[in-house]
Amino acid sequence: MLEKGLYHRPPYLPIPVGIDFIKTENFFNGFFSDRRTLNGQEISNVFFNLKKSIITKALITGFCQVASSKEAQKILKKALGIKQKHIDLFSQILTKDQLPAPPLWDSDVTDSTVPTFSDKLIMYLTGFLFGTAIAYYGAGLGTTMRSDLVLNYEQFILEDLKFAEDWTDLMVKNQWLEQPPKATDRKKLSES
Repeated sequence: MLEKGLYHRPPYLPIPVGIDFIKTENFFNGFFSDRRTLNGQEISNVFFNLKKSIITKALITGFCQVASSKEAQKILKKALGIKQKHIDLFSQILTKDQLPAPPLWDSDVTDSTVPTFSDKLIMYLTGFLFGTAIAYYGAGLGTTMRSDLVLNYEQFILEDLKFAEDWTDLMVKNQWLEQPPKATDRKKLSES
């Protein structure tokens, strides 16, 4: 992939010469004072979440082209808007520190409109992608030390949760969402 120019390496950090300690509480700021550059953990999470969002957007672009129902297409278009917003902000965060952002994969999606998967599978996979995004945004939130990034991750999680609500409504309406196994309701059994 490197030889073909398809693999984009994560940003490079210089090897530290010694140990540095945080000397001021400004290290955690990000809103009003001068922002410090991103640290290694923050770069890793932003870069990973950006790549994941780029792949998700490309997949959903293809799904949107082949989905049969107008309801599914509407939800998928909403998903595209959300992912584009996340991609733009993650890219902006990296480029502000003169770090490379990987390119979009939108041009790699074919122009086919032939349904390759059922709407049920397309929607299930879209929900899965958004669910994993919430988990990875949470990991980024838990390791960031800059307050502006905390706010960004919280915003992304809330947007994805709001999308999940619309997604769930469609899945339940079409009876596409199977109930997972659950614990025995002992209280209900003892009442019968």
